[in-house]
Order: sequence, then structure tokens, then C-alpha cells
Amino acid sequence: MKSSYASSSDDLHALVNEIKREIQLSNINLDPYSFVSPSAYDTAWLSMIEEENNVGDDELKPMFQDCLDWIMCNQNAREGFWGNSGSYTTVADAGDEGGEEDMYILSSTLACVVALQKWNTGCFHLHKGILELAQQLGLHFVFSSRCIDMIKGMFYQRQEIIKREKLVDDCNYKPLLAYLEVLPSKLYVKNQEEIIVKSLDSIDGSLFQSPSATASAFMLTRNSKCLAYLQNLVQKCPNGVPQKYPLNEDLIKLSMVNLIENTGLGEFFGVEIEHVLEQVYRATDLMFPGEHDLEEAREYTRNLLKKSRSINEKMIVHELSTPWIARLKHLDHRMWIEDKNSNALSVEKASFLRLNSAYSNKLTHLAAKTFEFRQTKYCRELEELTMWVKKWGLIDIGFGREKTTYSYFATVTSLPYEYAIKFGKLAAKSAILITIADDFFDEVASFNDLEALTKAVLRWEGEELKGYGKIIFRALDDIVRETANTCRTHHKTDIIVHLRNIWGETFESWLREAEWSKKGHTVSMEEYIRNGMTSIAAHTIALSISCLMEPCFPQNKLKQGNYDNITTLLMIISRLLNDLQSYQKEQEQGKINSVLLHLKNHPGLKIEDSIAHIEKIIDSKRKEFMEHVLVDGKSDLPKPGKEIHMSCCKVFEMFFNKKNRYDSNTEMLQDIKKALYDPVNVYELSEIEPMPLMTHGDDIMILPLLLNSLPNILEFKRKDEYGAMKTSMCLGRTYSVHKRVMASQLDDQQKPLKIVASQWKPVPMMPSIFAPCFY
Repeated sequence: MKSSYASSSDDLHALVNEIKREIQLSNINLDPYSFVSPSAYDTAWLSMIEEENNVGDDELKPMFQDCLDWIMCNQNAREGFWGNSGSYTTVADAGDEGGEEDMYILSSTLACVVALQKWNTGCFHLHKGILELAQQLGLHFVFSSRCIDMIKGMFYQRQEIIKREKLVDDCNYKPLLAYLEVLPSKLYVKNQEEIIVKSLDSIDGSLFQSPSATASAFMLTRNSKCLAYLQNLVQKCPNGVPQKYPLNEDLIKLSMVNLIENTGLGEFFGVEIEHVLEQVYRATDLMFPGEHDLEEAREYTRNLLKKSRSINEKMIVHELSTPWIARLKHLDHRMWIEDKNSNALSVEKASFLRLNSAYSNKLTHLAAKTFEFRQTKYCRELEELTMWVKKWGLIDIGFGREKTTYSYFATVTSLPYEYAIKFGKLAAKSAILITIADDFFDEVASFNDLEALTKAVLRWEGEELKGYGKIIFRALDDIVRETANTCRTHHKTDIIVHLRNIWGETFESWLREAEWSKKGHTVSMEEYIRNGMTSIAAHTIALSISCLMEPCFPQNKLKQGNYDNITTLLMIISRLLNDLQSYQKEQEQGKINSVLLHLKNHPGLKIEDSIAHIEKIIDSKRKEFMEHVLVDGKSDLPKPGKEIHMSCCKVFEMFFNKKNRYDSNTEMLQDIKKALYDPVNVYELSEIEPMPLMTHGDDIMILPLLLNSLPNILEFKRKDEYGAMKTSMCLGRTYSVHKRVMASQLDDQQKPLKIVASQWKPVPMMPSIFAPCFY
């Protein structure tokens, strides 16, 4: 019988395979535009264009009937608005994002209503926007003062912009002409056809690659280049047009990859991702030495983010407060899963250009399931780790910092999942022991006891040890044996001597620091850094786990004095990061610290100057480190070993980002809850739903007009009485509805109604009221 864990794993992989079949990211014939969300606003403007050559036909027809049909099928079912492919379930949801999305929904809805009104179609859709009829039916709408102020402000701002700016202005990224469709034509663009035609793109015939502006330009000029652009657009995007066209198709695919990676699904789409890209860098966070242009770009974009109001505030705060290298993968995945705008491609003239919610919803759903599946696994491992700590007497040792949960949290959330689940617990054991041993050397033992423990570790013989020293040695021996056995099992390689030597030099560095502190030795900055980069013990974990990743890990890089540059840089960065956030505590305890040493060596400086000096060194070493991690040929370590070093560096950056989070008992609790325990708060963008039945009292039922459908004869049973159908319609087209669709809607509403007869004949539509009513 399968366990629930195995069953969950099977369900997850079945969902993965289903989504991979649907998305087909690596399919060379895939149309990238299928990933892009249609724009209701731009589609509405195309739908307003009249067909040419209507000679002999008194009735005008839309040139792009598919665009009009798309409007009919894509109204938000709950509240009647149009948005970016159903980006929000309710107006309130959009309101959470600020005025920009409010305005986009308002302008999209107005454009769609105008289009439907122009063609005298879509009665039910229009009905939702007609206040008078709603009030007659007893449905009262109260507009909030915020909504009224927003509308007034929008029109006021438009008038101010029109007064201030020219139609074509090289000083602005997008001149007023890019918003041609919303300009008051009689007052502003009358007799401006020549300027409009001159402004058309010489290659594709568009007006600033905006479908809505180009549609307006064509209606004003009937220019053949505009027409060719619009026809090509509708042919390329028959299911609603995007806000911008053409788009960079590689960028669309990269955006899908970005969404997959950011939500933690990279392990499932490895082949597809490799097909799309070889490497993706977050350029401004991954600067190498000498890249001054990127430094300027980073400062510029940082200032821009501070001023921005069109991106969600939570994301801005995260970007500004937490540098990329201080972010943990697992928590970053959660943030992206929960973010409403994780599917945004770019900010265009009206709103976000988004990935299609049909795809992003499924990826978000899969990501949430995957995240919670991993939480279950992590919680089980944490329980096992806690049992190990109790087994070796570390949890009740009686001194120092108890960091079992902290250590495991930092380890598994920083590593890629496939590494975390194999070696995360083992790395956490080393971190726990390092913390306890470091506290033992700093706070508890006599110098003789410390010397005895260090000698025992160097001999790897702990039989003569007693008390705390014996407990620490026995736990250390268990960690080293487990690491060595794992490496021997997987790679047929014996590294136990190397592991013992690495731990031996770490204990020696702790003993040397204890001697400096207890005997008051004065040391140079160079001597302090040389010892301190070992005593921080970052390499002790990084090298031990790196050996387990691949059999080709170069064993000569495990020898003291012969470490790879990437290991040495990790050691220096970790030490200096720790010093920045612990100098006050160590000053009180009479210990040595790089910040304090620099201040002592430069009496004319203030403490802020010494901090700035150490920060500058860290920044320089960090850039070197990133270069060695990411550039081929800069390091002799295999790629998995580099990734382990990167993860280890991220942990130290996270622990000491602006404060000492590791020594705090509360600072990381919220992150730990989010990473290991709290369920994901998924916000899925709403897809278009079937239009619901609307009822008013016991006597009136308002049924929606569905595209191309309306039954000729319907009989409904309510309290054993049949009602007569009163048909009043407002369309000049013929509609029919499938009985199965209508019946399912009735059943969903759980009404005591049943379709008992239906004949499929065209029904003439005449303008009157806005929906068929049954009395």
C-alpha cells in the first residue's frame, strides 16, 4: 500500500506531465503569442473598425468580427467588467494594486461597451453596465468617493497633459500621438492626418506598435499601411490582441522561463529551459570587477524603483531591502507564487502586459502544490534532525545558542531542492555543531579544556575527553563518518582524511582566537583575516557537501593552502559579513574584530568610516566571487560545487544583511514559518467563467445571451407551473445556445428549474430590453 507521501509525489508528477504537454515550451513550432494575455482594451478598438466596400449593403459590419466575438466571450462573469484576460476576479482585487489597474479596467470596460453599443449587440453584457435598469430591478449601486475622485482626477489629468504636450514630441518616450484613440478628435487631431501618417512605423505600419492607437489612426486616415498591420495582427492573434505588437518572441519565452524558475519549478522543466536559454543573469546583482556601467545602471534603477507607483509595493520593498545574493531560493519561490503580478511581462502604455492566465494559473497551481509538498518533506527531515541532536546530547548541553531549526531552515532553503533533499540535513548537522563548538570556545571552557579538545580533533582520538568536549567530539565524529560513507557509497571515493583535516584546522583557528582573547594578544589585520576566514567555518560545510555532488571533485582542492579561489573568497566574505554585525558585541567581550582593528589602526577615523571600509572590501570580494561562480574557466570546481559555494554565501549574506539575524531569537521566525509550515496563499488570476444566471425575486429570471446561441422554445418548471417565455432582444444577428450548456448553468445555480423542450431555429433579434426574461 502506498504511503500518502508517495501518493502525493505521484499526483504531483502527473500534474507536471499534463502541464508540460500543454505548454510545450521546447516545441520549435510553438507560437509565443499564445503565452501572451489578450488586451480587452485594444481588442475593443479593433472591433470598432468598419468593414470596407459595403456597397449595396445598408448594414455596416465590423471588419474584425473575431475581435467583437472575443469581447462577447470575455466579460468578467461576476462583476461585468473587462480587464486583461480576466486578470482580476473582482474590482476590489484590482483596487488592491492601486489606481493604475482601476483605470485600466475602467478604460477597458468603457471601450468594450462602446464597441458593443456601436454594433448594437451584446445585450446582456451592456445590461451589466446600465445603472438605470439595475435600479429598476432593485439592484442599487453606490460609487465610492475614491472611485468618483479617481474618475474626476483621470479626466483632469488628461486635460492637463493635452495642454502641456505636443502631439509629436521627441522629448517624451511616447508622445501624445501614441495615445491617439483617447484624444478628443474634434478639438485636437482634426486635420492632423498628415502628421499621423508620417508617424507610422516605416517597417510595420503601426503607430508606436500600439494596436489601439493604430486602429484609431486607420479609422481617421484609412491608410493602407495601418490596415496591413491590423490584418497581420489579427491573423497572428485571432483570440484577442495584445497591448503591443509585434513583441520580441524570445522575450516571451524567456518570461515563461523566468516564471517557471521563480516559482520553483525549474527542476521539472530542465530540458525545456535549456532549449530556451543557456544562462540567465540578473546583471546588476551579478556584477564583476570593472563593470562600472552596471553600477551606474543599478543606482539609477534603484532610485527609479523608490519612486515607482506602478509596481506592487511589496515587491519594491523586497527588491530594495534584500539584495539577490541574500535571498533564499525556497522563500523567493513562495513570494513569486503569491505575487499577483508574477505573470507580468512588461509595463505598457495602459497596464501590465501579462502572460496568459490560462498558462500562468496552471503553473502557479503546480508551484503551490510543489511548495507544500516540499514543506512536508522538510518538516519530516527537521523532526529527524531534532532526534539526532537529542541522541548526541547537543540539545541539552546547557550553554550557547540552540540553532537546530535555524540551521536546517537556512540550509534547505538556500540549496536547489534536489541537493537540499539529499544533503541538506547533513549540512545542517555541521552548522549546528559549529555553533555549539564556537560557543564552547568563546564562553564556557578553560583554555586547557579547549587545548585538549583541539588536540583530540587533530589526532582524531577522543577517548580521553570528558564532559562537553567529549559530547562535541562524538557528534563531530558521527558527522564526518556519515559524510565519508555517503561519498564512498555514491562515488567510490574515500575523503575521510581530508574531512578530518578541514575540521582540525577549524578547531585550531578557534583555539588561536581563544588564546588571543584570553591572553590579550595584539594581532595585525592580515593575521586576523588569515585566521578569521577559517574560524568562520564556511568552507567546512561548503567543501564537505561539495564532495558529495560529483565524483570528479578535485581532492587537491580539499587541502589547506590549496583551496580554490572560490572557496577562499567565500571564507573572506563570510568572515567580514559576520564582523560587520558583531563588532559591538565583541567589543564588549574584549574580542578582536576587523572593524575594531581598522578603527584602532586609524585613530583619526570614526566607527562609521571603518564600517564603510569593510563594506567596500566585501563589495569587491563579492564581485570576484560571483565572477568565479558564473564564468567558465575561472574556477577548477565542477558546477555543482560552485552552486554549493553560492548557496553557502547566500546563507551568510542573509544572516548578516543589515543586522545579525542569526543571534536573534525572533528575527527569522516569520521566514521559518513561511518556509516550513504555513500553507501558500495562492492568488490565481481569474479565467473567463460562463456568464451566470441573474435572478430577481421569485418571478423574474434574467438569462445571459451567450455567443451565437439562444433556444427558440424553453419551458421551465418552477413549483409545478410552466411559465411563458417573453422574448425581447436587441441584436441584429442570429443566436442559438446548446441545451447542455444552458442546463449546466441552471444546475450550477441549484435552482428548481429544468429545460424540458428545445427547438433549434434562428430567432430574429429586435432592440428592446437587454435580456430574455421569463415571467
